Amino acid sequence: MVVAVTGTLLVLHEDASVHADILIDRPPANVWKVVSTSAAYPDWNPFITRVDGDFRTGETIRIVLGVGPDSMVFKPTVLVVHPDHDLCWRGSVWIRGIFDGTHCIHLTAVTGGTRLEQTESFSGLLVGRLTKDVVEETERNFEAMDTALKQRVEKIRLERLLVACVEGTRWVDWSRSSSGSVVPGADLRGRFANRAQLTVSEKARQE
Repeated sequence: MVVAVTGTLLVLHEDASVHADILIDRPPANVWKVVSTSAAYPDWNPFITRVDGDFRTGETIRIVLGVGPDSMVFKPTVLVVHPDHDLCWRGSVWIRGIFDGTHCIHLTAVTGGTRLEQTESFSGLLVGRLTKDVVEETERNFEAMDTALKQRVEKIRLERLLVACVEGTRWVDWSRSSSGSVVPGADLRGRFANRAQLTVSEKARQE
């Protein structure tokens, strides 16, 4: 019986992989800051909803996928941490060799921002036609995670630019007296207005 079951699994076995990518309008360093901050995953990630532990090579972390009664918990080992470029970990269902997954996030600098690629390589005795639905669902979850990450990173940039605008506006406000008149010279308001515009431009270049 055991031989028959094992033989069936071997016939159905077939390694699989998942790939999803997206372009983000920010440099790799900004994307990496979000990707590598494990404690903040619950704030933005619809797929990996919690990470306990730090992304350090050789570290065993605890990852929660999904929410509620359907959530799943894995304890993968971090394999690669290459700041601004690569983050990889490998986890298993039950024991190694049954259903293993190696998850990698790769960042590439491109004109105007970053190309983010997520991959998952599945291997093990149970991988194949029996787990086809799992692989397809993982791909959909990767796409949702990519979109959420893009929104998170680009939102941070927008918030910083808005802060810069507020700071610049204060320069203009400070150039006026309590009565509303411009002090001390007629050209002061214009100079502060120019300073406000420069502040926004400088912030944008720094990002």
